[in-house]
Amino acid sequence: MHFVVLLIIFSATSLIELAILIEVSRYLGTIGTILLVITTAFVGTSILKRQGLSTIANINESMRKHIAPVEPLVEGLLLVIAGALLLTPGIITDLLGLFLFIPPFRKCVVRFFFHKLLKLAAIHPHNNSSIKPNKHHEAEQYSDIIDAEYEHIDGSKKKATEG
Repeated sequence: MHFVVLLIIFSATSLIELAILIEVSRYLGTIGTILLVITTAFVGTSILKRQGLSTIANINESMRKHIAPVEPLVEGLLLVIAGALLLTPGIITDLLGLFLFIPPFRKCVVRFFFHKLLKLAAIHPHNNSSIKPNKHHEAEQYSDIIDAEYEHIDGSKKKATEG
């Protein structure tokens, strides 16, 4: 089922891109359109190199601070997708790729996907993924949860949730 949907999306995108390139070539000519496609590929590669190095630095900084570099890794993935979109001939893919190179737009995309992922995890809390459902949903589903403190024999106190 997913294959068929992807096939339709890629086929439709290709046909739309072809139609747009034909229209653009009416204004710029064949050589102008080819130069536009080649220029966006070179510009995209240049931007990808610069922003990719910055993302690698962010990942290293997160690791140095002992913070999981989830957001920089997802941003890195989006940069790779942006580069691939700019290397793909077409106006729509170029525009999408260029938008993904804009850091505030990329951060919005990352937040959107994290929000969707957390919502998905909250809806299905008993799947075997490592994603924890959000506390609000968990509290509604399990209203018998008791937060308690206990004391070890050595006399130190800990909260039960600290384990």
